[in-house]
Amino acid sequence: MNKAMIHTALIALAAYAVVGLVQSKYKIPVVGAYLPGA
Repeated sequence: MNKAMIHTALIALAAYAVVGLVQSKYKIPVVGAYLPGA
């Protein structure tokens, strides 16, 4: 893996974590809107 791939993966994980926190805090099913198949 090169640095660009790692950087993209970290951004994706961070975004997923933020969405997960928002969903658990506000009980809003928002994950499916951002992540197809989730």
